[in-house]
Amino acid sequence: MKHAIRTIGRLISCLTITALVFTVTACKDKAGNTTYKHLERAWGEKQDSVKLSIDFPDYTDKRVNEAIAEQMSEAIGGTYEGSYADPDSLITHYTTNFRKEIEAIRQELAEYDMPSDWAYTQDLLIKKGYETDRLVTFTFREYNYSGGAHGSNKAYGMTFRKSDGRRMGTDVLNQTVNDEGWIEMRINGLMKYFDVKNEKDLTACLLGLEVYEIPAPSAQPYFTEEGLTFIYQQYEIAPYAAGMPSYTIPYDQLESYLNVTGRRLLAE
Repeated sequence: MKHAIRTIGRLISCLTITALVFTVTACKDKAGNTTYKHLERAWGEKQDSVKLSIDFPDYTDKRVNEAIAEQMSEAIGGTYEGSYADPDSLITHYTTNFRKEIEAIRQELAEYDMPSDWAYTQDLLIKKGYETDRLVTFTFREYNYSGGAHGSNKAYGMTFRKSDGRRMGTDVLNQTVNDEGWIEMRINGLMKYFDVKNEKDLTACLLGLEVYEIPAPSAQPYFTEEGLTFIYQQYEIAPYAAGMPSYTIPYDQLESYLNVTGRRLLAE
């Protein structure tokens, strides 16, 4: 089940809840302007559960809100056909889709007389994070459990330009993330993540990779208060127990690698 989801460390052990539960909260900045709307939808039946908790942009420019909501929808599953000006409809659509996926599993198990005590779970948390006058970042945390020894997690972020809702990632860099300078920063960042002192010890933390073979993450980088953050998914370069390795390039090291678009995005 793609894009099935859960916030890390959370397992809903619902009793029997068959209706969708929803929450709406409007959030404001220090000047009192509404910047995003927080929506939640939840469903549960016996031990199975779905929960979506999403911050949707709510700026004055509605075109920007819709552009960001469209890209969020694509990340969640890309099946929503309604208006991106209607986040209530969008979140309800995906909650219902995930519920139907779980119900299909239960039906298949019943057809083959294979009862299961597993708690099928899909959770998604999209949270507004770092924001400046020019950009805003939303972080995504996903969890899916559909049987087996353990569930699967995903973590990534999306940074958007607030003037038009364009997503900003490696396209604001003037070099590819596999150039020599980036490789060195990647190695140093991962050594810090794994808390090791040399490349030999870092190699021992990886899944059959030498340090100079470590690829860039499949997920696009995103901007945080500390710098440009890169994050790997489970099993991408390291065992499950390693979690999702990440590293951040501080802004003072990043400046020379930015193209004009990137420098304008970060200009004070």
